[in-house]
Amino acid sequence: MKKLTLIRHAKSNWKHPSLPDHDRPLSKRGERDAPELGRRYLEHGARLDRIYCSTASRARATALLFLDAMGLDDSRLIMQEKLYLATKEFLLGFVSELQGDDSQVAIVGHNPGMSQLVRQLSDIDLGDMPTCTVVQLTFDVSSWPEVPAARPVETWHDYPQRTWGN
Repeated sequence: MKKLTLIRHAKSNWKHPSLPDHDRPLSKRGERDAPELGRRYLEHGARLDRIYCSTASRARATALLFLDAMGLDDSRLIMQEKLYLATKEFLLGFVSELQGDDSQVAIVGHNPGMSQLVRQLSDIDLGDMPTCTVVQLTFDVSSWPEVPAARPVETWHDYPQRTWGN
């Protein structure tokens, strides 16, 4: 079994419009939502072997808050510049190239690529994933290269404005 979790970064701060998009930090709401969703994800029974993350400030902060809420250290975090504003096609290729024994992997990234990938891999349609949405897809496969051609045997998703679980 392989569990792929897709996390859209938490709400970012737009108070400084001259700040480059890549450097925008989390807003107060984002700083509140990320640890809460990390706790709810942990309560769902999730654990993470590895978390790949866009290099954008808001994505990195989201990933670190998730790891902290789950009681995991940041040694599991791998920053990937190519995940910044990655397309659905890039994300799918990224997943298919994952190697090793990791069974539970998360990607923290951005729309529209994240929302489009969720729709391609599953029957979940959240439209544009709200900020800080967490989608976990469980595949009955033995390796990551098999994921793009598979359908999930189990799905779970949550986001800040939703009551826990589904």
